[in-house]
Amino acid sequence: YQCLLSGYEDGRVSYDHRKRDPGMETDVVMAVSAIEEIIERLDRDDRELQVEHELGDRPVILASNYRREIMYNLEHTIHHQALIKVALLDFGITGHPDSFGVAPSTMAYRKKCAQ
Repeated sequence: YQCLLSGYEDGRVSYDHRKRDPGMETDVVMAVSAIEEIIERLDRDDRELQVEHELGDRPVILASNYRREIMYNLEHTIHHQALIKVALLDFGITGHPDSFGVAPSTMAYRKKCAQ
């Protein structure tokens, strides 16, 4: 999300060149603060974007837009939540919502199967 928001104004986004911050990776207060800042900044107009990916030794630039990249980030977040959920369960930590780390399409499918 930070990469997307940083590249929004100039229309160029690179997830490969994201800033690494060990503090945010280990400090819960810092991480929560970063998430709150992202939430405050997410509501933006859709616009065309160029997304740069490193493919081997050369950059590949793809056309995209802000809303599509928001969806990509959301899906990627759910993927990371699923990984976190595995660790929580491995440590015997329960109490998280059943929907944590589950894609909306999977939840809809499960609901349909339960009927």
